[in-house]
Amino acid sequence: MEYELVLAAVILNLCATLWVLRRLVMAQIEMFEALDQRIAGVIKELIETGLPDMEPVSPIQAAIANMISQNLQNPVVEATVRDASGKFT
Repeated sequence: MEYELVLAAVILNLCATLWVLRRLVMAQIEMFEALDQRIAGVIKELIETGLPDMEPVSPIQAAIANMISQNLQNPVVEATVRDASGKFT
């Protein structure tokens, strides 16, 4: 008799836990959908109205960006050589 009560309590607890987990997942999905809609609205608004007033790129920033892009296009790869004892030279 006691085992049947314990088994019933365990099954009831398992069902309740699964129901709570299902509700949590559903709430999380709803929150992500709402977040997605808000982000889409902000992006749409930015596209329609344009970006807010921002200061233009300074010549120094443009030069640094140009230098970085040139370095990324032509990477310099140097091979490391080992001598007979296996040490790098």
